[in-house]
Amino acid sequence: NSLQGIYGTIPKIYGKGDSAKLVYQYMSRMKNETCPDHKSSSQIASQIDTCLLLDRNVDPITPLLTQLTYEGLLDEFVGIRSASCKLPASIFKSDDNKGLSDPQEKRKIILSSNETLFSEIRDKDSRLVGPLLVKKLDHIKEVYDKHKNRETSVAELKVFTSNLPQLVAQKDSVSRHTAIATLVKEKCQDLDFKELIEVEQGIMFSDSGIMNLSSSLEIDKTIPFIEDCIAKQHSIEKVLKLICLQSVMNNGLKQKVLDNYKREIIHTYGYQYLTTLVNLERCGLLTHPNARVMPSIKKTLKLTDPDFDFRVATDIFSSYDGYAPLSVRLAQFLLTPGWRSIDEVLKLLPGPKFEQRQDIASALQRRNNVDDSLSVFGNENPQVVLIFFIGGVTFGEIAALRTTHWEMS
Repeated sequence: NSLQGIYGTIPKIYGKGDSAKLVYQYMSRMKNETCPDHKSSSQIASQIDTCLLLDRNVDPITPLLTQLTYEGLLDEFVGIRSASCKLPASIFKSDDNKGLSDPQEKRKIILSSNETLFSEIRDKDSRLVGPLLVKKLDHIKEVYDKHKNRETSVAELKVFTSNLPQLVAQKDSVSRHTAIATLVKEKCQDLDFKELIEVEQGIMFSDSGIMNLSSSLEIDKTIPFIEDCIAKQHSIEKVLKLICLQSVMNNGLKQKVLDNYKREIIHTYGYQYLTTLVNLERCGLLTHPNARVMPSIKKTLKLTDPDFDFRVATDIFSSYDGYAPLSVRLAQFLLTPGWRSIDEVLKLLPGPKFEQRQDIASALQRRNNVDDSLSVFGNENPQVVLIFFIGGVTFGEIAALRTTHWEMS
């Protein structure tokens, strides 16, 4: 309602999930209580065409996967809070001074799109960031050397001097992100991390359901890997995410497998996690064998691409190495060709689907001829779509949404 007070009434509101429905009901009630005649909102020209409310429970898969963009991996390894992260100060110091630094000292790094370089690399696959930074550094060095190794006229020197602050800022930015990218690369080269990604990929790209699980135990790496993680006392978050991912993607876990996981977790991490396991079962992330809905969802929404190649891909699959976030796919299908084309899939996902229209004077609409089509992405008057996640959103999903925006513009 505050947004609509600033940007005008949003003509179309779509939603999926119980929490999304609840948010819309609260929003409508507050609007009726504060301005029953709608006079305040009717005086402001609409700047947003569509609002999509998504319950996190509709897409439980994506938060369980490891984000593989540069920004996503930073969040995975050190955590990003309020557009900033804290990193060891030693990685930003020269080799000669590293031994003198306090290993516990942290440096706060601001991560903002106002920084040109970060805006360029934040959504890229982390494996592509290093070569790009090397090219940037070579370019800056070339500019310096160009004026250092030859005679320069007064006019050229004046231009170079005026651009010097910008060059210094670029060099600092490249040096800073080179240090961060080096840290990320070191963590990505860890054997446990590589095996984690391999196991996640195996779960995501496997079409075998729970009925085939027992027959494939000998060749399936998931269960042995999870058991090894528990035995090595890896973080409980990592273990629970993998178990939940295995459960969701395989339409549940056999009782024997689930009981074994519970026993190992309680013995290793303590009885305090029994409540966590019960809550995960209640919210549907840990379940017993049920109807095989996931293969149908994966196929209809085209959630995976077995032929994905990070070296050439710049599409929706880039954030998770061949997996397109379900939440972003829902937004994509809403825009074109519309949710009616995936009505059967929406019925398989938890929670109600709804569509609401809000009255708005034609003179205040962004378009004079608003119709049911949301697929108009003209350069002069592009669609403005607000996507509101109830329950949180990952940096990988945001990166995929940015990719979707550029694909459809």
